[in-house]
Amino acid sequence: MVDWKTAIRQLGERLERDYMERVHRFARGIDVWGNSTSVGYDIALGGRVGPMVGGMARYARRAGFLGMFGRRIRIRDLGDIEGQFRREIDQWLADQERKHRASASS
Repeated sequence: MVDWKTAIRQLGERLERDYMERVHRFARGIDVWGNSTSVGYDIALGGRVGPMVGGMARYARRAGFLGMFGRRIRIRDLGDIEGQFRREIDQWLADQERKHRASASS
C-alpha cells in the first residue's frame, strides 16, 4: 500500500455510506480516522463532547527505533480490518436495537 491516505479515506467512505443512516437512529454519527499505521472508527453517543464507542486496529508498524521511525511494514490487510469493524458495528447496532425494543415494550 503506497498511498495510505487514500486507502483510509476509501475505507471511511464505505463505512460511513453503509452505516451512517442506521447509526443516526441511536447516536450522533460515525467517523473513521487513520494514520500511517492505525485506523479506527468512533460512534459519537452524545453532543460535541461526550461518550463514544469505537474500535482501533494497527495495519502497519515502523521498522526503526522504538517503532516510531523508519519504513512502514504492513502487518494486516485493511480489508480484514474493515470486516472486523463491520462485525463490531453490526453487533453494536443489534445491541441498540434490542435495548430500544425492550424499552418500548416496557
